[in-house]
Amino acid sequence: MASSANATIHVKEFLFGARYRVYQGFFLLFLLSALSYFYSSNKVDAASALAVRLPFLLFPLVFSNFKVSEKQLHHLLKLFVYLCAAVSMACLFYRVYTFLYINHDANYFYNEGLISITKKRVVFFGSYVSFSIFICGYFILSNAVKKTEKWVLGAVAVFLFLILFLLAVRMVLLITLAVGMATLFVKLMQQRKYVMAGAGVFLILAGFVGLLQLFPQTKSRFESIGNVEYSFSNQNKLDHFNAANQAQNWNGLTLRLAKWRCALDVIEQNPLLGVGVGDVKDEIVQAYQARGFIYAVQNRFDPHNQFLEITMAIGFIGLMVFLWLLVKSLQLFWQTQNWMAMVFMVLLLFSSMTESLLRTQEGVAFYIFFWCLFVAYSLSTPMPPVKEKIV
Repeated sequence: MASSANATIHVKEFLFGARYRVYQGFFLLFLLSALSYFYSSNKVDAASALAVRLPFLLFPLVFSNFKVSEKQLHHLLKLFVYLCAAVSMACLFYRVYTFLYINHDANYFYNEGLISITKKRVVFFGSYVSFSIFICGYFILSNAVKKTEKWVLGAVAVFLFLILFLLAVRMVLLITLAVGMATLFVKLMQQRKYVMAGAGVFLILAGFVGLLQLFPQTKSRFESIGNVEYSFSNQNKLDHFNAANQAQNWNGLTLRLAKWRCALDVIEQNPLLGVGVGDVKDEIVQAYQARGFIYAVQNRFDPHNQFLEITMAIGFIGLMVFLWLLVKSLQLFWQTQNWMAMVFMVLLLFSSMTESLLRTQEGVAFYIFFWCLFVAYSLSTPMPPVKEKIV
């Protein structure tokens, strides 16, 4: 009886308590998605979309029952780093083997070719690698590990940054570079090493430009987005990193701009509640057809923007809940000085601008797991004392 009463109290606290506001945001998003099943025409896709979104419900329920200590968090983060490095090493060795003994084609070292044995989409694997680099930096700058392990993590970070260059995921690479520069600059400025702060940022930028010369396919990925003009009637294919960039082809930027315009068309027709989680793909394909965007119709592209994806599926109500969830999470992490979580949120926020991260299981499992893990850790951490101002 006592355990049943405690369970009831916990459920009430989870659903209505101020302590669990972030978890309630996840629950609301899942609830809105579940309700949208009933006005989705494509029930099969709606059921599949709800299955993908189950972590929005399950992870908060699980993590709300546990306290996460700093030691446990650090163990999980280091485990993730070493697993990511091991998988990356296996992918690299496999590509070296195929280059030497099978196809002799260096292009397979880049982008999806590098990680073909994992069956993962390159944007998600790039997120794993970037997050692992951030974790390495976190431990190197803290006193949480011994000096020897800092050297090991430093070597791992360098290796993973080279892997990130080979993956050539533009947004993730730029986020990693920007966070690295900002962290170094702030740390040195706090130590009043102003010249070193400026020199450090310059050297990082110079190193980035230098690496682009060493990795021509990655350089080609950045050069391809120089053109921002597009026509929906263009039926040419997407520029590929191992071929010469051509202005008449689609590039990563123009293709996204066109898809975003079509996504807005869908939203304008269904602003409040959206079209339902089951009809997002069908509705955006119809928008492609309406604008004569044949290349997108043939490939049935998703909108490549998480904010637009949510608004299409569950309307502006869903978007407001998602934004509220982001704000409450950032507020919690700031109050508890959970800097690793803040960096994770930067990766999530900026990647969401160019990718539909939470549409697939591999994106939801990764982002929602670590999001809830950081929330659980922050809720298990006493709030730092507020420093009184001396008048």
